[in-house]
Amino acid sequence: MVIEFPTPMSDAAEREAALDVTTSCIVEAPAGSGKTGLLIQRFLKLLATVDEPAQVLALTFTNKATAEMQERVLAALSSTADGTAKADSDFARLTRQLAQAVLTRDAERGWRLLQRPQRLNIRTIDSLCGEIARSLPLLSGEAGVTRPMQDARPIYARAARAVMMQFGGEDEALNEAVRTVLLHRDGDLIFCERVLAEMLGTREQWGSLIPLGSHLTEEHLEHVTLPRLNASLERVVCGAMEELRDAFDEEALLEIAAITEQLAYADPYKDYPHPFRECGGMPVPPGCGPDQLRYWKAIAHALLTKDGWRASHNTNHVFAVVDAKAKARLKELIESIQSEELKDLLNIVRGFEGAVYPREQWEVAKALFRLLERALVELQLLFAREGVCDFTEIALAARTALKENAFEAQSALGAPLRHLLVDEMQDTSSGQYDLLQTLTSGWDGASQTVFLVGDPKQSIYLFRQARVDRFQGCMASGLLGEIQLSVLRLSSNFRSTRTLVEELNGAFTRIFPPHHAPEGDVEFHTATAAKDPVEGDGAQWHLRAIAPGDGLMENRRVRRRAVRQEARAIATVIRQWRARKGETSTIAVLTRARTHVTEIANTLRRAGIPYRAVDLESLSERQEVLDVMAVTRALLHPADRVAWVALLRAPWCGVELAHLHTLVAGDDRQHRGDALRPLLRQRTSLLPAPAASRVLRLLDVMDGALRHAGTAALADRVDRTWRSLGGDLCTDDVGRENVRQYLRVLDAMETDGEAVTLPALNRRVERLFAQTGHVANAVDIMTVHRAKGLEWDLVIVPGLHRPAGRDAFTALEWLEVANSDDVLLAPLPAKGGQAEAVLQYIRKRRRERVYLELKRLFYVAATRARVSLHLYGFPEARASDGAPTVKAGTLLKAAWPAASMEFRVDAIPEMETSPVHGIELVNDTFETGPLALAASADLEDVEPKTFRLPSFQRLPDGVDPIRSLHNSQPAMGSYLSLDAGTTRQRFARPQGTFGARAVGNAIHAFVERVTQAVAHYIAAGETPESALDHMAREVPQWSTAIHAMLRSGGLPPAAVERAAGTVERALLQMLRSTDGRWLLLQHRMSSNEAAWRSGEGTEMVRVRLDRSFFAGSKPGAAGEDTLWIVDFKTADRAAGEQDLFLAEERITYEQQLRAYAAMRLKTLPADTPIMLALFYPLMGRMISWQFTADDAPTSVEASDVGVSGGAITAEVEEVSTLTNSKGQFSLFG
Repeated sequence: MVIEFPTPMSDAAEREAALDVTTSCIVEAPAGSGKTGLLIQRFLKLLATVDEPAQVLALTFTNKATAEMQERVLAALSSTADGTAKADSDFARLTRQLAQAVLTRDAERGWRLLQRPQRLNIRTIDSLCGEIARSLPLLSGEAGVTRPMQDARPIYARAARAVMMQFGGEDEALNEAVRTVLLHRDGDLIFCERVLAEMLGTREQWGSLIPLGSHLTEEHLEHVTLPRLNASLERVVCGAMEELRDAFDEEALLEIAAITEQLAYADPYKDYPHPFRECGGMPVPPGCGPDQLRYWKAIAHALLTKDGWRASHNTNHVFAVVDAKAKARLKELIESIQSEELKDLLNIVRGFEGAVYPREQWEVAKALFRLLERALVELQLLFAREGVCDFTEIALAARTALKENAFEAQSALGAPLRHLLVDEMQDTSSGQYDLLQTLTSGWDGASQTVFLVGDPKQSIYLFRQARVDRFQGCMASGLLGEIQLSVLRLSSNFRSTRTLVEELNGAFTRIFPPHHAPEGDVEFHTATAAKDPVEGDGAQWHLRAIAPGDGLMENRRVRRRAVRQEARAIATVIRQWRARKGETSTIAVLTRARTHVTEIANTLRRAGIPYRAVDLESLSERQEVLDVMAVTRALLHPADRVAWVALLRAPWCGVELAHLHTLVAGDDRQHRGDALRPLLRQRTSLLPAPAASRVLRLLDVMDGALRHAGTAALADRVDRTWRSLGGDLCTDDVGRENVRQYLRVLDAMETDGEAVTLPALNRRVERLFAQTGHVANAVDIMTVHRAKGLEWDLVIVPGLHRPAGRDAFTALEWLEVANSDDVLLAPLPAKGGQAEAVLQYIRKRRRERVYLELKRLFYVAATRARVSLHLYGFPEARASDGAPTVKAGTLLKAAWPAASMEFRVDAIPEMETSPVHGIELVNDTFETGPLALAASADLEDVEPKTFRLPSFQRLPDGVDPIRSLHNSQPAMGSYLSLDAGTTRQRFARPQGTFGARAVGNAIHAFVERVTQAVAHYIAAGETPESALDHMAREVPQWSTAIHAMLRSGGLPPAAVERAAGTVERALLQMLRSTDGRWLLLQHRMSSNEAAWRSGEGTEMVRVRLDRSFFAGSKPGAAGEDTLWIVDFKTADRAAGEQDLFLAEERITYEQQLRAYAAMRLKTLPADTPIMLALFYPLMGRMISWQFTADDAPTSVEASDVGVSGGAITAEVEEVSTLTNSKGQFSLFG
């Protein structure tokens, strides 16, 4: 069945062929072609043909794309099942028909996909790798379950440090390798260590390219690896000479060759080697074989100096006597052939010493091979020791498992795989491509099919080693491995209006080649619009050449003015668009880099235009996070002056600059260098009363927090302190979520065993993006990469002329030559030296690939628009004639073949902005000067002037943060107790932190072990007191067992040591306290971790009682008719805070314990007395209260017991294994 759209489609036959599930296909689906809808239809059609849903696997590259595809599949099934599916087009009717077939198959096979959507096999390629590695640990080499690290850079650094620390040891080969690299880099040990660590993060890219393991012997390197590299280099050198010859004007090259042949017979200059001697007898242009290189080098010498085009051919410049006629003619020829491309090619060719690797470069490369192998070994040891890994390790393990046994690996995924669909195929790296090829090895392409979808024009992930040429190769050959593919191209565009589609067709026809694309480039095929034109549609270019200023500072000021004018023009366009199209019309501003949005965002804010910055603002740049980081710094290092100044300026204190100057003794030379914390108390009296009061309250809270050092996890102490200061009253819901995200990072660092240092913390936080609040009708601001796959009515792309970032150089650079198996490798250059020819060639090719990717990035940006597209660029005008100078590495350079046709001098309209009003504000002014300019990281965005700092909020003087957190209950003192404000959302995970759960589980296990041992000693004849004392002496001997249990719980070694001390302290404190000793004795029907289950199906409730037994009505009292239900908590408090804390704990957990009692009462006589208790091993304290039948709820809701379920009918299940399903036993109580 052909899908019908409002406009007849030019690619209807291709779409019909794509839904033939008996053939394998590769589909080129350009922007707006309905790729996702087609992918979902094929997925549905395949589901109706298999025995298990897992037999159809759809792979995406991002979690977002996975969620979107799963949501759309489920929506199709759900709407079809309930009869609400749309049928207003053939596309919708076909989707409904396919969904109905799946539902029929679902009923036949009992899949229950709507109730169990996780059975849909839609996942990311990283998720697939993880499952293969976990399912087949022996094949993959992953001997056990390890935790993937979100940020593995610290462990890379440790592995690199471990390698360098072995220098001078017994391994002579390693010593020689380190010595070679250090001599090459002038002894820069820190640099070598850093680049080695950086290489570990990219090992998936180079691990298969360099010799490792048994190939790292001297014999193999010299007789196998080097000849192979030389053969690759020879092909590259010959290719470079061909490219150089093709870049010349044929007649000019013929004349230059004739002149150099004549110069071969000229006299040399003094004793210098004659540069043209080799050209004798070669009056015609040389060929491109390896033996022709010397002729090309002579030609390059005649045309170039080391800095550029040769302007003089004097004897002492070219080292040969050149007659006047030849000089004049060479000058004319050089002027006629000059181009950057030709100059680069000449430089590359003349840099080659021959078609073999230079010996010195090869020795450095060999040394790096050995260092990298040792670094890989050290990394594996660290992974094993810490019980962690990175995502690269998971991908490599999956690939290993597939190579060992592809069928077994597929079966480990749940069912033998029959059909594979891959979205965004153009973004696969070589490793991912090989994985897909291995996964489908042996498939026939009919009963087992692949469906590959992508658009080479949207391949924009070169920094992840995406190989667009792999996709193009599949398209050209019609093969994935041995599987024959039907090659299909879609051309209909359902996103943009006809006017915009046609204008973009014209632009991209100039930017991309229409056919026979050169290496690395992609072809462009025009699209056919399916949407009619509307008012105001189309693309508009806003291009203007900016005349440079006189001098460096003036030139910077000119560029800053252009940035501000651009931002105001954008705000005007948005206002005008909203006036015509309404507030609900969608708008996006797409930039190439995060740094390009600052002025735009500020201008929109001043103009009162709401905006939403998506994944642009780093978490570390948010003020509320900077404030809580200041709290962290002060708690970690109480002498940190910067942290204390930040605390004083934060909104909970809001000290003005003049008062801050007084506090830090800025006007008192005698005390200016004193430690700040004690100095603040001394000088607070110099402030006005309101300011002094705020400072004293800050000091009281911080002093209390510092006294509690070591009593809880750092993340929880920071959270407590921040809330005690009033931090969460100073921000909104978005800010509070950003702080929670920061605290989760802090918690994860402790759990991972990583030392919490400021650099490490900054690294982690800088990698995360701040949350942005939802604002109705906001303008989206994001990078082009983030916008891929999205669309808006109006799209604005500013800063086409601005570059973004710089290339990072690595210890070993490599180049996989397109459309071949050739690889070039080159070590980093010597410190202060020039890059060798091979390295120059690799970097040139990389620059070319970046340029080609910029063309594709521009395509992605432009094709996000449904109706209107505005493009802004302000290149610098050439001083001589005012023509625009377009810089390399910019989107404007990539788009210039089309942009140059639209270039004109346009005035940018100015825009009036309205003032922005806020709440109670405190304002300061600050005078910038030379130091501010010198300290600026980006001089383009700094203008020396007097400006007003952003206003900051301050809590009103009468606000008591602690009282507010307790919902107006009496204030608790200066330092908020650990669990105060329990009604507020905490940062911790719902089941407590990972480390907290491990500690809680260990305490539960060893408490049970103690109770059993005490019972054993009593049965052997000891008195209860003697048995308990015996255990107090024995517990310290359990250290090894405690450590082992914590390690088995997944804690890293650094965290195990601290946690083991907590467990041991809890057990000993329990054995020393009166209540604890009583709880450990055997009572009637004593049980630990008794599991209770009540109800059926979705109404079932499950709970576990930490300890229950029958005893007297009070601790230690005689009798055994009272049921005791005891819940253990591992929170800890200082002695002065315990009474108030325990009273609050009863309020917090009373409802939960009453629910437990109500459940137990169903199995007991109604008059059974019940006592409820909370016991805190670390404090040795217990609180208890009596439960009466009047307290019992008629039914117990799931929320009462902290689990899912409904009413209770009482059924008991005794278990002996230790679990903690409630998640209530945590370090935080």
